[in-house]
Amino acid sequence: MELGFVNASGRHEIQPSQRQRSNNGQDKISDLPDHIIGSILSFLPAVDAVGTCVLSKRWKNLWKIVIELSFQDSDPFRCRKIKKTQFLHFVNRVLFHLNISTIDSFSLFVHYSIDNFYIKKWISFFSSRRIKKISCVTI
Repeated sequence: MELGFVNASGRHEIQPSQRQRSNNGQDKISDLPDHIIGSILSFLPAVDAVGTCVLSKRWKNLWKIVIELSFQDSDPFRCRKIKKTQFLHFVNRVLFHLNISTIDSFSLFVHYSIDNFYIKKWISFFSSRRIKKISCVTI
């Protein structure tokens, strides 16, 4: 709960909560163990999880330990589709750079058919990573 007060100039200000004062601007999420951050990043679409690498040196490689991968060929916030070749190369690069031995799930949502070359490549990758669940939806 935040409490308000009126400052000397008569303007209303919000007093920081106890939690905000004790935080002192520190990033508490980065203090978590890598595997927990990897689990949190697993809730994001792969493109957003990979995007966290720019946050700091600490976050540079954390996306590589996600255990649930979700790929979509469209960006729901910008209402645009990603070009097929760009998308497939992105999926390949992410899979190539993962640093984990087990993947809980892999989800793929695309608006086009996928070449057999990529399917065979991904099946080979999954067989070495003891994947638990695969779902592929083409629209």
